[in-house]
Amino acid sequence: MQWEKRQNELGSSTMMHKVNPVDFEACFSTLQLSNCLLNHIATHLPVNRFQKEASDIPIIRSIGTALAYSLVGYKHLIRGMTYLQPDPQAMEDELNQYQMMLGEAVMVVMKQNGLKDPFKRITSLTQGKKGFSREEYLSYVQGLDLD
Repeated sequence: MQWEKRQNELGSSTMMHKVNPVDFEACFSTLQLSNCLLNHIATHLPVNRFQKEASDIPIIRSIGTALAYSLVGYKHLIRGMTYLQPDPQAMEDELNQYQMMLGEAVMVVMKQNGLKDPFKRITSLTQGKKGFSREEYLSYVQGLDLD
Protein backbone atom coordinates (compact mmCIF):
# COMPACT_ATOMS: atom_id res chain seq x y z
CA MET A 1 0.00 0.00 0.00
CA GLN A 2 1.13 3.46 -0.78
CA TRP A 3 -0.06 6.60 0.99
CA GLU A 4 -0.91 9.44 -1.37
CA LYS A 5 0.14 12.89 -0.15
CA ARG A 6 -2.39 15.51 -1.10
CA GLN A 7 -1.64 19.07 -2.12
CA ASN A 8 -1.38 21.58 0.76
CA GLU A 9 -1.15 18.76 3.28
CA LEU A 10 1.24 19.34 6.16
CA GLY A 11 3.58 16.72 7.50
CA SER A 12 4.28 15.85 11.09
CA SER A 13 5.42 18.73 13.31
CA THR A 14 8.65 16.89 14.16
CA MET A 15 9.15 14.89 10.93
CA MET A 16 8.20 17.07 7.98
CA HIS A 17 8.68 14.23 5.48
CA LYS A 18 6.04 12.12 7.25
CA VAL A 19 2.37 12.45 6.32
CA ASN A 20 0.01 11.81 9.20
CA PRO A 21 -3.09 9.72 8.51
CA VAL A 22 -5.31 12.47 9.93
CA ASP A 23 -8.55 11.01 8.66
CA PHE A 24 -7.86 7.61 10.19
CA GLU A 25 -6.89 9.23 13.49
CA ALA A 26 -10.10 11.30 13.45
CA CYS A 27 -12.10 8.18 12.56
CA PHE A 28 -10.62 6.29 15.49
CA SER A 29 -11.30 9.10 17.97
CA THR A 30 -14.86 9.83 16.91
CA LEU A 31 -15.81 6.16 16.81
CA GLN A 32 -14.37 5.77 20.31
CA LEU A 33 -16.56 8.65 21.50
CA SER A 34 -19.59 7.13 19.80
CA ASN A 35 -18.94 3.71 21.32
CA CYS A 36 -18.49 5.21 24.79
CA LEU A 37 -21.77 7.10 24.55
CA LEU A 38 -23.67 4.13 23.12
CA ASN A 39 -22.23 1.84 25.78
CA HIS A 40 -23.32 4.25 28.51
CA ILE A 41 -26.79 4.49 26.99
CA ALA A 42 -27.06 0.70 26.76
CA THR A 43 -26.04 0.21 30.40
CA HIS A 44 -27.99 3.14 31.85
CA LEU A 45 -31.43 2.78 30.28
CA PRO A 46 -32.24 -0.79 31.38
CA VAL A 47 -31.54 -0.02 35.07
CA ASN A 48 -34.71 0.21 37.12
CA ARG A 49 -34.80 2.85 39.85
CA PHE A 50 -37.11 5.52 41.28
CA GLN A 51 -37.78 8.60 39.13
CA LYS A 52 -36.22 6.88 36.18
CA GLU A 53 -38.05 9.10 33.69
CA ALA A 54 -36.31 12.30 34.83
CA SER A 55 -32.81 10.88 34.52
CA ASP A 56 -33.51 9.08 31.23
CA ILE A 57 -34.42 12.17 29.23
CA PRO A 58 -30.83 13.51 28.84
CA ILE A 59 -29.61 9.98 28.10
CA ILE A 60 -32.23 9.47 25.40
CA ARG A 61 -31.37 12.87 23.90
CA SER A 62 -27.73 11.82 23.60
CA ILE A 63 -28.56 8.95 21.22
CA GLY A 64 -28.48 11.39 18.30
CA THR A 65 -25.09 12.70 19.42
CA ALA A 66 -23.69 9.18 19.63
CA LEU A 67 -24.97 8.29 16.18
CA ALA A 68 -23.66 11.58 14.77
CA TYR A 69 -20.19 10.72 16.10
CA SER A 70 -20.48 7.38 14.31
CA LEU A 71 -21.44 9.08 11.06
CA VAL A 72 -18.52 11.53 11.31
CA GLY A 73 -16.15 8.66 12.10
CA TYR A 74 -17.26 6.62 9.10
CA LYS A 75 -16.98 9.67 6.83
CA HIS A 76 -13.37 10.12 7.98
CA LEU A 77 -12.73 6.43 7.30
CA ILE A 78 -14.11 6.69 3.76
CA ARG A 79 -12.08 9.83 3.09
CA GLY A 80 -8.94 8.22 4.50
CA MET A 81 -9.43 5.18 2.27
CA THR A 82 -9.21 7.43 -0.79
CA TYR A 83 -5.58 8.20 0.19
CA LEU A 84 -4.55 4.56 -0.04
CA GLN A 85 -3.13 3.33 -3.30
CA PRO A 86 -2.91 -0.47 -3.46
CA ASP A 87 0.12 -1.93 -5.20
CA PRO A 88 -1.14 -5.21 -6.71
CA GLN A 89 2.32 -6.40 -7.72
CA ALA A 90 3.75 -5.85 -4.24
CA MET A 91 0.74 -7.63 -2.72
CA GLU A 92 1.16 -10.60 -5.04
CA ASP A 93 4.90 -10.75 -4.38
CA GLU A 94 4.35 -10.75 -0.63
CA LEU A 95 1.68 -13.42 -0.83
CA ASN A 96 3.94 -15.59 -2.99
CA GLN A 97 6.79 -15.11 -0.52
CA TYR A 98 4.63 -15.88 2.53
CA GLN A 99 2.17 -18.58 1.44
CA MET A 100 1.52 -19.44 5.09
CA MET A 101 -0.64 -16.30 5.32
CA LEU A 102 -3.34 -18.34 3.58
CA GLY A 103 -3.34 -20.86 6.43
CA GLU A 104 -6.28 -19.26 8.22
CA ALA A 105 -8.40 -19.34 5.06
CA VAL A 106 -7.62 -23.04 4.61
CA MET A 107 -8.43 -23.65 8.28
CA VAL A 108 -11.88 -22.08 7.83
CA VAL A 109 -12.58 -24.27 4.79
CA MET A 110 -11.39 -27.32 6.74
CA LYS A 111 -13.80 -26.46 9.59
CA GLN A 112 -16.66 -26.00 7.14
CA ASN A 113 -15.94 -29.44 5.71
CA GLY A 114 -15.86 -31.07 9.14
CA LEU A 115 -12.19 -32.06 9.07
CA LYS A 116 -10.65 -32.88 12.46
CA ASP A 117 -8.25 -30.49 14.24
CA PRO A 118 -7.81 -27.91 11.46
CA PHE A 119 -5.93 -25.50 13.74
CA LYS A 120 -3.44 -28.13 14.85
CA ARG A 121 -2.94 -29.39 11.30
CA ILE A 122 -2.33 -25.92 9.82
CA THR A 123 -0.06 -24.96 12.73
CA SER A 124 2.09 -28.06 12.28
CA LEU A 125 2.28 -27.36 8.56
CA THR A 126 3.24 -23.67 8.72
CA GLN A 127 4.56 -22.67 12.15
CA GLY A 128 8.22 -21.72 12.24
CA LYS A 129 8.78 -22.52 8.58
CA LYS A 130 10.35 -19.98 6.28
CA GLY A 131 10.14 -20.20 2.53
CA PHE A 132 6.95 -22.26 2.47
CA SER A 133 6.51 -22.59 -1.30
CA ARG A 134 3.39 -22.21 -3.37
CA GLU A 135 3.81 -25.76 -4.63
CA GLU A 136 3.97 -27.18 -1.07
CA TYR A 137 0.88 -25.20 -0.15
CA LEU A 138 -1.12 -26.29 -3.21
CA SER A 139 -0.05 -29.90 -2.72
CA TYR A 140 -1.33 -29.82 0.86
CA VAL A 141 -4.66 -28.19 -0.08
CA GLN A 142 -5.24 -30.58 -2.98
CA GLY A 143 -4.59 -33.51 -0.64
CA LEU A 144 -7.40 -32.50 1.72
CA ASP A 145 -10.77 -34.27 1.57
CA LEU A 146 -12.85 -31.23 0.65
CA ASP A 147 -16.29 -31.09 -0.96
